[in-house]
Amino acid sequence: MTMKPGTNEAIVEGILYEKVVRNFDDGAIAGELIIEVPLSVDGAEVKSHIPVSFYSRPITKAGKENVAYKGIKTILDSAVALSESTDGKASFIRLRNGNLGENMFFAQDDRFVSFARIRGNFFDRVKETDFNPKAVFKVKMIVANMYPEEITQGDETFETGRLVVIGHIIQYNGTIDEVKFFVDNQKHVDIISKNWSEGDTVNAQGIIKFITKEVEVASEEEDGFGDPMVTSETRRIREFVITGGSMTPVEGYDEDDIYEARKERKARIAQQKETQAEKNRESKKKTSNDVGF
Repeated sequence: MTMKPGTNEAIVEGILYEKVVRNFDDGAIAGELIIEVPLSVDGAEVKSHIPVSFYSRPITKAGKENVAYKGIKTILDSAVALSESTDGKASFIRLRNGNLGENMFFAQDDRFVSFARIRGNFFDRVKETDFNPKAVFKVKMIVANMYPEEITQGDETFETGRLVVIGHIIQYNGTIDEVKFFVDNQKHVDIISKNWSEGDTVNAQGIIKFITKEVEVASEEEDGFGDPMVTSETRRIREFVITGGSMTPVEGYDEDDIYEARKERKARIAQQKETQAEKNRESKKKTSNDVGF
């Protein structure tokens, strides 16, 4: 039996930062609208740049005009992005009925890459007087794993005090997408650690944080001496931070259905791995054939 999705919502309201679009021969459009949202981090205001993926066709399967397509085209054609603005002014927009999903693939070096992305097809222009910036989510998910976050600096590994929650979200076709969440607040960490367990179905809500951060990196010369050289580098942080949710588990899904959905996800991963391996073999074959004498 195909599992029905639960709550899976993302609302992002901010300044249109950039438009990325791809046009298809059949009239469909796809791409990203990157929305800039002010966010307070450690008492300082930073700018969170959140990409929202979209895909839409001009005509629905029922042969009617696609309202979502019309709305996206309106944003693309008439809204002004900061990246293209000549006077520093840009349009205010809102994503409604967005959702969280998983983007996964294998890199050329055979690394498996998985990260959450926000998808949506319904965008609105917002008047400046009505502008209320936010980037929030609300989901129903199966707890796949929970563990304390650890970071490594030099030869030392230590816990940060934050909690990592791996959630499995049921999508409309009954498949499972895996999304990593973080819990910052110590009170929330204690509540979740005490009341949530692996296999539980829970509700969670929180904020979306996509920022860049300067971090210090210490490096030591091999076989050298003296204090390590400390440099800074910019890292992109993409986090879904849980700030609330159900105190205890909610009504869940059939265990056999969960098992089958997880097995299907593993099959998708295996297929992607084989597809990337085939690409690598073809690339090596072409390189070999290009070598002269």
